Amino acid sequence: ICPNFKAVLKLYSLAKTHLGEILSAVEVMDRTSLEMVQKMCNLTVPFRMENDESFAVLMETGGSCGNHDSEKITNLIEKSLDTGAATDGVLAQDIKQAKELWSLREHVPVASSK
Repeated sequence: ICPNFKAVLKLYSLAKTHLGEILSAVEVMDRTSLEMVQKMCNLTVPFRMENDESFAVLMETGGSCGNHDSEKITNLIEKSLDTGAATDGVLAQDIKQAKELWSLREHVPVASSK
């Protein structure tokens, strides 16, 4: 979770630096979009947005070396929290959880059209 859009840009810069070639996708959702998804599509958002200026950022990685990739992700999380680029986060523990998180993003256009 980023407290504002300036922090989103900082997080993206950190992700490019720390994840490099394993970063395969980045998506940004504002609080209003997630509230619409929750209300209109009846999906659960597994994190709280602090204020109306907050953004949720989804990142997908696709590396081929599990331990090395995990180390890169851990470094990004630590740096993001230390610099204030992010105030909180959720790390999917398996494919099912990753799909649930990405489902939120995929339902934004659906919720917006209702």
